[in-house]
Amino acid sequence: MGYVFWAIVSMIIYTIILSVIGWVATKNTKSVEDYLVAGKSLNIWLLTFGLMAAILSGGAVMGYSGTGFGAGYAGYVMLVSCAFPGIVISYWILAKPMRIVAEKHAVYTLPDFLALRYNNNKGVRGLSAFAILIGCLAYLIAQFAAMGWVLSSILNISYTTSIFISAVLLSLYTIGGGMKASMWTNFFQMIMLVIIGVLLNILILPEVGGLSGLHGTLAETAPSFLLPWHDSGSFAMAIVLQYGLIVGLLAYAGVPHVSTKFLTVKSIKVLKWAPLVSVILYFLGVLSQWPGMAGKVLVDQGVLTAPEAADQILPHLIYNFFNSPILAGIFLVAVAAAVMSTAESFLILSSAAIVRDFSKNTLGKAMTEKVELKWIRICSVFVLIVGCLLSLNPPGFILLVVSVAWGAFAAMFAPALYLGIRWRRATPQGAIAGLLTGIAVGGIIGILNLTVFSSDPLLAGFNVAAVGTVLSTIMLVVVSLLTKPVDSPIFDHFTNKSSYTVNNDRTPNIPGN
Repeated sequence: MGYVFWAIVSMIIYTIILSVIGWVATKNTKSVEDYLVAGKSLNIWLLTFGLMAAILSGGAVMGYSGTGFGAGYAGYVMLVSCAFPGIVISYWILAKPMRIVAEKHAVYTLPDFLALRYNNNKGVRGLSAFAILIGCLAYLIAQFAAMGWVLSSILNISYTTSIFISAVLLSLYTIGGGMKASMWTNFFQMIMLVIIGVLLNILILPEVGGLSGLHGTLAETAPSFLLPWHDSGSFAMAIVLQYGLIVGLLAYAGVPHVSTKFLTVKSIKVLKWAPLVSVILYFLGVLSQWPGMAGKVLVDQGVLTAPEAADQILPHLIYNFFNSPILAGIFLVAVAAAVMSTAESFLILSSAAIVRDFSKNTLGKAMTEKVELKWIRICSVFVLIVGCLLSLNPPGFILLVVSVAWGAFAAMFAPALYLGIRWRRATPQGAIAGLLTGIAVGGIIGILNLTVFSSDPLLAGFNVAAVGTVLSTIMLVVVSLLTKPVDSPIFDHFTNKSSYTVNNDRTPNIPGN
């Protein structure tokens, strides 16, 4: 039987599984807390698998293979090398404090937490909500583009049709079930990502003589692919090092689909082994780099025709080299899992930013919890439609869009979060200055360079996200030192680290109680 048949069968089975999970999650979603932070009930496996599935997006699966095919190791060094310590640092600095504060306050979103840290400052909350919308829309473009490439390649349908199919599938379970549906489905989706990553390496690398054969051939035909950076372009040394050493280490505090997951765990005991499990899952999830590089060798040798775009190399390999309809179906489901596990997080974050963080808590619009939950779901549909429309003109390199969105989050949020939790002297005015700088440089300039100024980027020769992160940090520190310090209620809960312990799965003993 052909590709289309197996692809359709695979997607039907996958959709049924997600729909059942979404239906169960929707029936168990009764409150805003359930919808946004899964009722603070997740164990280590749901946390780590859900967190890594959200990080390892469709843009990453297609993007790492695409940059492997088009640039070699430089993309991996830039985007992955410092991610492993970055994940551990985010757990170390953020996870326990955020969970402790969430136990004592109605903190369901990143703007919720930042507003509480900075004395319920509406400017901090409003800017945080705006920053989330900027980054989320950029991320959604990359996710839908990845799904569009795969569906159009395997099902032989138009890219536009593929985008709208992706949107329908995503809406079936996310809009009703919220974070509960997201984290439950992410567990299943992460398993699919690991399976396809390992399977593709097992199948493709032997075709080029394994890793040693791959490296030997590239050393002769494309030696720059083995270097950690290139002489010029998007992967020049300065840009790779700036992004890797600054954004790669700090971004995991900034990206809200990471930091808000720390609010969902049932107790701080869950966090003990979570960093190790997360790092292992992350390594398994970024294995598509080598199949992409193998595709480059096969194309150069004339064994395989070149794909229409670099990001299409994996479906192109499966369709034209292996001629395996079953493998194509598995791959389609894996990419769908990668796309949806990330896109669903951003739908939830975006809709919460519009309704809870901006309309309700910044503008002061009164609404009951039931009304709030209804409007969050409605806004999820709106954000979904906007994301689809913006992705109809696909980017050249999906991973570059992901890196811009990722870097924008780092520049906008990392200083306010990392310094805010660990430095009492940070003030609301400093946080506002840092957020504004991060939004202007890491967010707006980053997106403009990807679109309007793509041929002649602003701050050429620099990684805009890294520059934005540094400037945002400087502004937060300088303005904080120039303004009057104020106490924050979050420090009341962990003034003495050794004085709290966990009594049970839900409630820590916190000083002063």
